[in-house]
Amino acid sequence: MDIVVEQFFFEDWGSNSTWGVVLAESPNWVLIQALPLDYIVDGFKVLNKNEITKRERDSESYQMERVLKLKKYEPQIPKNFAFGTVQEIMKWVEDNYEITGFQDDVEGETFFGKIREVNLEEDTFFISTIDPQGLFDSEFEYEFSFDSVRVISFDDDYFNSIKLLWKDNINDRR
Repeated sequence: MDIVVEQFFFEDWGSNSTWGVVLAESPNWVLIQALPLDYIVDGFKVLNKNEITKRERDSESYQMERVLKLKKYEPQIPKNFAFGTVQEIMKWVEDNYEITGFQDDVEGETFFGKIREVNLEEDTFFISTIDPQGLFDSEFEYEFSFDSVRVISFDDDYFNSIKLLWKDNINDRR
């Protein structure tokens, strides 16, 4: 698989962008391995193409591709990954990684947790969020729209750290 690095921009997210190695695409989604800092590959993101306002490849992209090739980086799609609806992708992430992570239209805010309830008629869901200490946040009660999900993320260092804290907290309660 070729290494193709792109920069993705979302409406209302200002100058913040998402960099990644493009792994696969469907009409509605782009699966990337995220590049949070130059030359560092960390986790996966599934980007909602309907929310992307611009995609860009520039000299910085080509430089990152060059370095990744020199590092002998091999892009790989997660085993059994398949595109689908927001709900299907989030369920796949939970089934394979125990929790899910996502961003809606609020810039810079990522939610981690487990989907608690789905309202198919309204196309909405509630999530039991996990806070930065790895605890379920019982105070957080918010209904999300599947339509508002811009990015689904999983298997990056922060995601895995939150998951480890959450599992350790569960073990401490036994």
